[in-house]
Amino acid sequence: MAHVTVPEADTRKIYTVDGTPETAFTISATFYNESTDIEVYVDGILRTSGVTITGTAGTEGGFQGGTATLSPGVSNATVITNVNIPIARTTDQPNSADFSIEAMNTEFDKFTTYFQQFADQIKRCLKLPVTSSLVDGSGNALDLSIPNPTANSLIGWNASANALTNITLTSLSLTSLDTVFSGLADNDFFVYDGTDTRWENRTPAQVRTILSIGDLAALKTTYSLGDIVESNIADFATAAQGAKADTALQTSDIGTQAQLEAETSGKLADASNVKFHPGVAKAWVKFSGSDGSLEASYNITSVTRNSAGNYTITIDTDFSSANYACVAMPLQSGAVRGAYSSAAAAAGTFVVSIVDGAQNPADATSVMAIFFGDQ
Repeated sequence: MAHVTVPEADTRKIYTVDGTPETAFTISATFYNESTDIEVYVDGILRTSGVTITGTAGTEGGFQGGTATLSPGVSNATVITNVNIPIARTTDQPNSADFSIEAMNTEFDKFTTYFQQFADQIKRCLKLPVTSSLVDGSGNALDLSIPNPTANSLIGWNASANALTNITLTSLSLTSLDTVFSGLADNDFFVYDGTDTRWENRTPAQVRTILSIGDLAALKTTYSLGDIVESNIADFATAAQGAKADTALQTSDIGTQAQLEAETSGKLADASNVKFHPGVAKAWVKFSGSDGSLEASYNITSVTRNSAGNYTITIDTDFSSANYACVAMPLQSGAVRGAYSSAAAAAGTFVVSIVDGAQNPADATSVMAIFFGDQ
């Protein structure tokens, strides 16, 4: 049997699983121990159970790839398989006796896999491009060591742009922001261009156009922006739609149930409470005259056919009393039908009766009713 080799491969593989559950995920890189060498993450969380690692058979000293099997399978998730061989060497070659070529090959193979692990980790680290010519004060390649954490601080370049340092939020004046975002000219903004997918400088006039703001003078004062914005147009409160900012729609402008029922001046209705206005229907229904089954309705629980032409309509959200109005109409092709109520109304139910031209109880093809009142 051939000894395992270490071909070029990614030690970390990312799989995006859609709505169809999947259980098996391929491991491309070489590994050596099915119990200790492979990590599996599901949506960023390390799976410590329900994972079976099976190495590809056919080689000695290790496995040239394999499969991670999850039980149960996963759907709508991101799965990552990661080769993470423990870095340790606990067995030496003997000082005497036969020298094991197989053991030596396995050690060399592990070293190569370590390098592959490190290469994957380095790719995910903060680093300068190979084309960078930046150097530190001594002319050496720039050191990107991160400073010790400081509360409420950002990490940025120092004044010489040759080392990373902590920048406190309180020190971020507009001048220092110009330093952080190098290349900004006086009074410029730093704007993300969604069309070209890049960051670009924009002048105050260009930003004003983007924001559709008539006057930036008040903005300058309100946010202590100094000369970063300049405008002498009189009325900052005028926004793009032509309405005053202080008269734009506010949460307090939406009326409560009591205010809408009282038709309080200056109070508006939204989709959730327009039903409380006295001029709006509180319930309506169209049902089959043969059995009372609902054909279309709003705020109706059910319709019960008590007998021929006699129906009890049950309202979902009751009225506040029996003092409400109902308009009912039968629908019958080629025959005379009339509607009336044969019983006193209740807050949650209403009885409709249908009669034919001879005043006898009779079903209609369909019956329609609409209700108005206070709930």
